[in-house]
Amino acid sequence: MKHTQSIYREQLLRLLSAATFIIFFQLYMIAPLIPALSDFFKVSEQKAYKWVRKEADRQ
Repeated sequence: MKHTQSIYREQLLRLLSAATFIIFFQLYMIAPLIPALSDFFKVSEQKAYKWVRKEADRQ
């Protein structure tokens, strides 16, 4: 029984760690890319931001 609880806790910890990583990755890595995306696609930063938000909301 204790071995099963230990495995469950480890799996839960891994899941929560992955979720935390994804949230912080999105916040700190995607936002700085918006100016680069706007330059690459030759659009305003506002349009690039709207596109990124729209894609994030679909997922």
